[in-house]
Amino acid sequence: MFCSDGKVRIVDTESLNVTAVIHQQSRLFGFISFTPDDKNLVMQGDDHSIQIWDIRLGKYRNRIDGTSELHFVLSDREDGFYLCVDEYGINLFEAESFARIAYIPDGMAFFAKDNSFIQRDVRTVYRSHYMDYRELIEEAKRQFPDAFLSEAEKREYNIE
Repeated sequence: MFCSDGKVRIVDTESLNVTAVIHQQSRLFGFISFTPDDKNLVMQGDDHSIQIWDIRLGKYRNRIDGTSELHFVLSDREDGFYLCVDEYGINLFEAESFARIAYIPDGMAFFAKDNSFIQRDVRTVYRSHYMDYRELIEEAKRQFPDAFLSEAEKREYNIE
């Protein structure tokens, strides 16, 4: 929990004992979230820097200068990265080392590995898979097996 003295205290919920005290510059604003695997804390204080604290080791894993307030933390375990979403974009971190891979301002990022992209819209993050026109036609045939395009429609939509 963030405390008025600018520190974060980790409390054991069974014994209610403080197990760690983390010095954090936070008196006006504070963000704190567990990573989805519950092994690390992602924190942000008044200076907007993003700090990752390893709970088991009791030390910082990384500190990145931030530009605005964080809203939430997501993970993609399949690809091995974390997304820290702020007011203006997405910080992309490699999950094992917490090295920052990229900062994605409003808009999207494309991942060639699996033909997917991440797009941010205010407080929502979407991940979609890109399909070329042939894949889209096959998907349409799968979803609408009884649909039919005339020869004129095929020419209009440039479909072979």
